[in-house]
Amino acid sequence: MAKFTDLTPIAGSSMTTGHVFAVSTSTDTFQLSLDALEQSFTGLTAKDTNGISFIGNTVPSGITVGDNGFVGIDNTNPTFSLHVGDYGGATNPEFRITGSTTARTVKSTIAASGIYWQAAKKANDTDYYLQVSEHDAAYTGVVNIDKDGNFGIFDGGEDLSNKFYVSGGDVKFQSGVSGIIFDPGYAEIKTSTAGDILNFNKTNTDDVVLGNDILYVVNNTSSPSVGIGTNSPSFPLEVQGGSEQTIINMQNLSTSRSRLRISNSSNAAFMLLQNGLFGVGSASSAVSTSLIYDTVSNKLGLGTIAPSNKIHVFSSAENRLTNFEGKASSVSEVFQTNNFNNDEVTYTGPRHTIYTFGRSVGTGPSFTANQSKWGIGLYDDGVGTTYDDVFVFRVDANTTDSSIKAELDRDGNFDIKGSYTTSNSYSKGKFVQSYHTRCVSSDLYINPFSESSATSANVSSSTENPFAVAPFAGEIKKIKIITADTDLTAFTSGARFEISVVNASSGGVNEQLNSFSSIASSAPTSLPSNGVVAQFALKSVSAAGTVYSFESFSGSAAFTEGQLVQYRISQVNGAATDINSTIMSTVSFTID
Repeated sequence: MAKFTDLTPIAGSSMTTGHVFAVSTSTDTFQLSLDALEQSFTGLTAKDTNGISFIGNTVPSGITVGDNGFVGIDNTNPTFSLHVGDYGGATNPEFRITGSTTARTVKSTIAASGIYWQAAKKANDTDYYLQVSEHDAAYTGVVNIDKDGNFGIFDGGEDLSNKFYVSGGDVKFQSGVSGIIFDPGYAEIKTSTAGDILNFNKTNTDDVVLGNDILYVVNNTSSPSVGIGTNSPSFPLEVQGGSEQTIINMQNLSTSRSRLRISNSSNAAFMLLQNGLFGVGSASSAVSTSLIYDTVSNKLGLGTIAPSNKIHVFSSAENRLTNFEGKASSVSEVFQTNNFNNDEVTYTGPRHTIYTFGRSVGTGPSFTANQSKWGIGLYDDGVGTTYDDVFVFRVDANTTDSSIKAELDRDGNFDIKGSYTTSNSYSKGKFVQSYHTRCVSSDLYINPFSESSATSANVSSSTENPFAVAPFAGEIKKIKIITADTDLTAFTSGARFEISVVNASSGGVNEQLNSFSSIASSAPTSLPSNGVVAQFALKSVSAAGTVYSFESFSGSAAFTEGQLVQYRISQVNGAATDINSTIMSTVSFTID
């Protein structure tokens, strides 16, 4: 290829616009040297509005200066101040600024009036920074990205150790009018719009946990539950404590009353603390209709807000104030009171456990309340054995022995100081009476209450009367049998003892009733049967001179006042046993 220095010099007067270069030199030799050519250039101006381009020979791309003054790289029609294209033949289209060493700072700056945005790789630093300045000096950090992909919005004054790090203000996420704000100054998450609700896992059913299973929300729409101290709550709210003694503490520092409301579809109840009164009831304040515990005096009140005793029950409308009920097959005590002394080794008494009954005394505006009139209960004076765990009735609930008007000791002895009378001149209630009778060997039917037996069940004569009239309603509780006969084969072979209870009726025959049926040839299989209400076997009566007791009967040996009662002894086939027997009966009567 020819060089400029190889060209034949052209005389100045011979130059025209058809030549490629118009060259003039400082000498008149017309020698076109490279130095002279370089000195002659002051710029290149496009010939027309198509601009000017510098295009490569092998790859038809390069730099273009458009007529609009914009510069294009791989773009022959730039529409921006610097318009970089991507020619399809380029292997690695990119825009790169490379520092010669790591100690160099590499920057690109976008500036406008009073503001400068700068992207930089600082000297001896691998991070990427986006910085800003208002006067092209003293740039401050805005965004910092390190080579590990950690992203920070802060001044870049420290190394990034989190994937996303924000310092110096809030973080806000907005969608429409609603949004959420992360406020690191208060370690707070909040809504950005007043009235919005802060939701956690609202649109899915995953559980929500705060802390190390400290607050656990089972996010199940059909059976949601919240656990405190547990990650598997079994109830809508379950609280489990650890080593701490107090599980829940509720405190209201603004008023003298703190309360908890519990309600269902039809009722509401409150638990509250008002001043020193702890209340449970339907009222939202401490009132007499609630159960009140005085935390100062340690007294419990029902119907009163000022209990004067450990348990104080008051009502101006109800006749029965208390009712104690219990039902347990193995427990006989429904209610117990106990007088206990801490030093039971050396303490000797007294130990009284007394219920007192009192009333107000006086009339008009002046009266004295709570005056004891009677006292009943356990009395132990601690002196000797005169009053050693006895049950007493005391006048005025006085503590002296002279106040005792009646007492019942542990052996069942009942002592009343004074007369014992009733309006009907006889005592009423349940009494036990014992009766002695006999059965002659050939007889079958026996009078339970007197010594008389016969071979006929209904005979009633001057010599025979094998039944009795019940003086009161009662029940045969126990029967004892003894015999002096030595041949007891009829007993041990299956003899039976029957108790018959019937209503009196006449048969129309002299000295005969038709009330009782004769002994059947076999024992009844169900009771009552033909007047027989109870029975038991005599197989165990096997020796003479031995008392045999029977308290367990088949059937019920009860009777009413005026009924006829009869004992019957027979062999298994209903015949007489031919054994002489002495019978003792224990009978319980109820006199009303």
